[in-house]
Amino acid sequence: MLHILLTILKVIGIIALVILALLAAIVLIVLFAPFRYRLHVRKEDGPLEAEGRVTWLLKLLAVNGQYCRKSGVVHVTALGRTLKTIRIPAGHLLAEKSPAETPPVTEPSAEARPVKESPAEAKPLAEPSETPPVTEPSETPTEKETAAGRTPESESSAGGAAKEEKSAGSTIRRILEQLPQKVSAAVEKICNVLLRLLDLPLDLYVKADDGIDRIEQKIRAIRKKAAPFLSLEAEHMLRKLIGYLLYLIRAWKPRTIKGYIEFGSGMPDVTGKLAGLIWLLLPEEAEEFDICPDFYEKRLRTDVVVTGKIRLYRAAVAAFRVLLDREFWELLRMIRGKPSKKKKQRVRKVS
Repeated sequence: MLHILLTILKVIGIIALVILALLAAIVLIVLFAPFRYRLHVRKEDGPLEAEGRVTWLLKLLAVNGQYCRKSGVVHVTALGRTLKTIRIPAGHLLAEKSPAETPPVTEPSAEARPVKESPAEAKPLAEPSETPPVTEPSETPTEKETAAGRTPESESSAGGAAKEEKSAGSTIRRILEQLPQKVSAAVEKICNVLLRLLDLPLDLYVKADDGIDRIEQKIRAIRKKAAPFLSLEAEHMLRKLIGYLLYLIRAWKPRTIKGYIEFGSGMPDVTGKLAGLIWLLLPEEAEEFDICPDFYEKRLRTDVVVTGKIRLYRAAVAAFRVLLDREFWELLRMIRGKPSKKKKQRVRKVS
């Protein structure tokens, strides 16, 4: 029975060791297998064109990208199979229809055209009825009314004048009745405006005092948040981070830079300064790169090929050093608003 248990434990231990070995192998491959990149930028008389490629582990994983005419395509492949295609901008590079594929414009047939009726075929208008129109008796003034000099027109004009006189009198009465109310309302408005003007300096003082208090509170909050980044620990940590960044740039910088650049700004002095600046910025690996300044014309032509390698173990080393640094953890405690360990130790010693 004991022998069987020992053999089972032995098998479990062997399986665990195999799994650990596989995990360690995968981690080492990811850290030490380089990512190879290649960038090709070209511009002649037409627009700028660029091609890029990143491969890993004998092209087991590859990312290819192309850029031309303000649009690009990125293909992600694994083992020769395309996993994803990204278009920049999305949906821009679509297959354009050729003119042969567009359907021809056909004219409508004679049957589909609307038929216009001739004037002869138009329907006749409805004939007027033969019944004579009924004539109403005319409203003529009688002989008595004409003799008295009274007509309906004169009576209507007299009634309208009387109504106008009555309406004018009523409006005048209304205005006279409402005049004291309007005067009192105007006096009240003037008094309110004067009171507001008298209270204005006090209101301005109170508002200015409140605004100054708010500004002071915001300044205190900003100072409290920015205090950890202005301390000595933050300054030392910033210098260390810059050193780690330079360490990564030296390791990941291009291995080869080949090609040429021909440029001209139209002004000889500016062109000379740009040529000197480009010469200073070029690394040692750009031995096969030519700079051709044109001091007479304004132009830009280039054809550059950049290749290099990136290994992730250097990033892991830099991250490991940062995590082991005490100043980093002290800075994190200060950012979170917690007291640092140094202050705690000082308080304990004093007590």
